[in-house]
Amino acid sequence: MTQRFTEDKQNSKCRNTNIEILRFILMCFIFFWHILVHGYNLKQLGGDEVTVQHSFFLYGFLLTLFVPATYCFVFISGYYGITFKLKKLLSLLLGCFIVSISAWSYKTICFGAPFEITKFMESLLPISTNKWWFMTNFILLYILSPILNVGFDHLSQKQQKTTLFILFVFSSAGILALLSNCGSSFMGLLMVYLLGRYAKRQSWGGNYFVGKPICLYVISFVTLFVCIVGIYYISMFTGHNSLSKLIFPLLGYSNPLVIAMSVSLFYIVKNLPEIKNTILNKILSANLFIYLITEVGGFVSYQKLANEFDSNLFIGFCHSLIIIVSCMLAGHVILKISKLILRNV
Repeated sequence: MTQRFTEDKQNSKCRNTNIEILRFILMCFIFFWHILVHGYNLKQLGGDEVTVQHSFFLYGFLLTLFVPATYCFVFISGYYGITFKLKKLLSLLLGCFIVSISAWSYKTICFGAPFEITKFMESLLPISTNKWWFMTNFILLYILSPILNVGFDHLSQKQQKTTLFILFVFSSAGILALLSNCGSSFMGLLMVYLLGRYAKRQSWGGNYFVGKPICLYVISFVTLFVCIVGIYYISMFTGHNSLSKLIFPLLGYSNPLVIAMSVSLFYIVKNLPEIKNTILNKILSANLFIYLITEVGGFVSYQKLANEFDSNLFIGFCHSLIIIVSCMLAGHVILKISKLILRNV
């Protein structure tokens, strides 16, 4: 009886494994998004230096599939809420520091990169120097989470809606100015985090439109896909290649269609029968290092991966899988080191 009570108590504290698997998939999506954007240089569409080697239907499908990953990851944090813990914050900062200084050492020692004091200082202060735009803003969100959680929860529903609307307007306005990184900012992350908190408080998934998340996801996906593919082929047929420059502003994270996909993707997974597996959750706890290690610069070449996918799809996929597994393993080692360093905090 006592053993069963203990197991039930542990199970209640265990995270939903479906959501942890989703977090892992989202990090993989971000990795593949960067291969498309940086490896294939698709972000420069409309310029003379970009050549689309395959059917843009494929590129358009993959871009549309991967683009909601970042906001979906933050929405999850908002929905379940960030519980501020100093040790957790220090662990995040220490993990970023280890990855950053390791990347600098790898480039300097193994590739003979010239020593530059500015690069060295940037590697020592990766968050302050914005080495990863997402981590800098996410850690700021983490630090402010106690104030945000209490303050937002004390607002009336009308005030919450007004706050979200204002944040949405300001974070999405860049689309009108044709900015390709619209939503890649603290304001964008703040808006999605609070949207997740609002969704939890209002119990979205029942009477709201996200009660049928698959329909919302499919409609948003198809609409965005048709828009970007249509723009590309219109630019090709008319000879006005510069029209393709409209594609990435539409793929900005704060595009309402991208936000809709981010939210609905979360609810699709959340509505699945709940699974709680402590071991699998522990394995997946290092998923953030897929982003940190692949995006820090030095360890992974997106250009080489793109070339591998072009020459042999199977080899490119296997290499990408090895990178993902290696990042997870390295992440667990870094987490263990951080735990040992911070054990007395």
